[in-house]
Amino acid sequence: MTQAAARLLVGGLLTLSALAALPKTATAAGLGGVAAGGAVPTGAPLGSGAPRTCSPATLSVLLNYVEGGLSGRVSQLHTLTGAVAGAAALSASDAATLSTDLANELSGVTALEQKVPTDTTCADAIADAHAMVFDYRVYVVMTPQVHLTITADSETALGGRITGLEPQITAAITAAGNAGKNVAAAKGALADLESQVGAAGHASSPIPSQVLGFTPVSYPGCWPAFKADVGSLHTGRAALRRADRDLHVIVAFLH
Repeated sequence: MTQAAARLLVGGLLTLSALAALPKTATAAGLGGVAAGGAVPTGAPLGSGAPRTCSPATLSVLLNYVEGGLSGRVSQLHTLTGAVAGAAALSASDAATLSTDLANELSGVTALEQKVPTDTTCADAIADAHAMVFDYRVYVVMTPQVHLTITADSETALGGRITGLEPQITAAITAAGNAGKNVAAAKGALADLESQVGAAGHASSPIPSQVLGFTPVSYPGCWPAFKADVGSLHTGRAALRRADRDLHVIVAFLH
């Protein structure tokens, strides 16, 4: 996983829109009454930067905020779609799943983006803000799903390529031994290489099926799994690096 992707994933817990706390409807009961001056509380937390009240006079402020949030999500979905298209190591099934999920989210967010400018009441605006955050968890579900799946499949693919070399390596070491060379170090490196590749696969291969099973309603319950998966991918990467060192030891021996 790139450092940028890791930062995005770890920071994703903090990127949940400030509107995450907005109630779904703007009824007096659902909003806990009416604020001073007849303004309706939006439910946005203090210090979030989101409008905390809405009235006919300030409706445009809330609409602008929601429109900005939707625009950012559309941009993010396009970025994620490009990442999937450019990820050569993605398995065909994982690529298909991600592409479908991204297309569906993009369609929904785009439709919402087109609707918001037509909202004429605070109730409509707050309901759309709620949908933006709760129905399309772009930043805290879809984004880590894409990055984790791409990274896991990349590690799995690399492990597979190394495994494919093992018969040739074994044959070369055997031939060197038959020629009278001391092959103990090479055999030890090969044994460790096989162990490390196995450990990497154990760490990374289960991740795609797990993370792709999450949906927007999975948040925040899915976050412990996401964070654990980041740790597993670091473990897998470390194992592959060690396998690479073993491979260099073997190549040096054979030359």
